[in-house]
Amino acid sequence: RQRGGSPTVRDVVAAMNGYYAVELLEQGIGNRVVGMQGGKVVDFDIQEALSMTKPYDEKLHQIAEDVAF
Repeated sequence: RQRGGSPTVRDVVAAMNGYYAVELLEQGIGNRVVGMQGGKVVDFDIQEALSMTKPYDEKLHQIAEDVAF
């Protein structure tokens, strides 16, 4: 249980990713990157993950700039 209030969605996702990562390690599987894709916890070989690209979302950046304090 989280201290300081109810867990946020980010807290839950982090816990799910961490749990999955530990399960991989218990199975002797290393050199993986764990994350969420399509609402599911997934893992990729670290070299594959490093070669992935994600498009830059200018509109999302502008929204973040607009609501920043």
